[in-house]
Amino acid sequence: MHEHLVKWFTPSQGLPVSGRSSVQYREYSPSPSLRPHIACYWSVTTRAEDDTGEFDDILVIPDGCFDFVFTVSRHRTVSGHLSGVMESAFTIYPGPDTAWFGVRFRPGGAVPFLRSPLSLYRGGSSPSLTELFGDGALRLLDRLADAEDLPTRIRVLDAALQQRLSVSPDEPFDPLVANVLHEMYRHSGNVRIHELAAREAVSPRQLLRRFEMWTGCSPKQFCRVVRFQRAVDLIAKSTGQIQGADLAYQCGYADQAHFVRDFRALAGMSPGHYIRRASMSDLFNTDRSFPAYHRIETSEEAEFANETG
Repeated sequence: MHEHLVKWFTPSQGLPVSGRSSVQYREYSPSPSLRPHIACYWSVTTRAEDDTGEFDDILVIPDGCFDFVFTVSRHRTVSGHLSGVMESAFTIYPGPDTAWFGVRFRPGGAVPFLRSPLSLYRGGSSPSLTELFGDGALRLLDRLADAEDLPTRIRVLDAALQQRLSVSPDEPFDPLVANVLHEMYRHSGNVRIHELAAREAVSPRQLLRRFEMWTGCSPKQFCRVVRFQRAVDLIAKSTGQIQGADLAYQCGYADQAHFVRDFRALAGMSPGHYIRRASMSDLFNTDRSFPAYHRIETSEEAEFANETG
């Protein structure tokens, strides 16, 4: 993964909860060696808000990323699966004592860990980690289940990913895809795909094939997500005080109607609804100082790292 791409695009889940205290979403930094590949680790936990037993819903929005998602059951067992690039948002309705955590790969960042083209996982495919990595994943899941708390689980996961990266084949990030991503980020998704192909001296079909291999989605779809992420970032920074017309202009749309259609298709709600939701939320807690990179050496992690899936 090209390190210079990291500063141009930070995938975000915006404001995933709607404003009460029953759900907590947090993000944590990966170890330095993983930061070119991994945007963050994240966690979602719930607790009863009051005697009604009601919980906030969780809005999960497209961010152009692949994730490993882990679920912790009430019996402290841990399961995991791969989540690919989303084409539209979805809502989770958690119950009591729900706990999820995961790793969010940067666009293109999952390839060294999966060791396979991301185009294989298009169309809603969500294979379990045991399907992908076999017995090595089972041993890692057991280690995660045995961990006493969330910080320890994230440290175990971080160490396992470091180990897997250290034994991955030295396959350089496709320079064409790196150049195309840079242009998409630099212009907030407002680029023409045929012009990008001409700039790289390839056909649009070749660009599509190579881009899908590394990102798991088409260039057109990814540009749409980048523009959407730009809008989400502006809403978050304005604490919900920005107007739809200003958003459309700052995101490069020629007219507000086009912006509203795109936003609704990706967020599942209008920009106005999302802005109102954002203005109510004070629960987007991030903790990027958490030392996730505490080194843990275990035989289980080494076995996970050496599994080829």
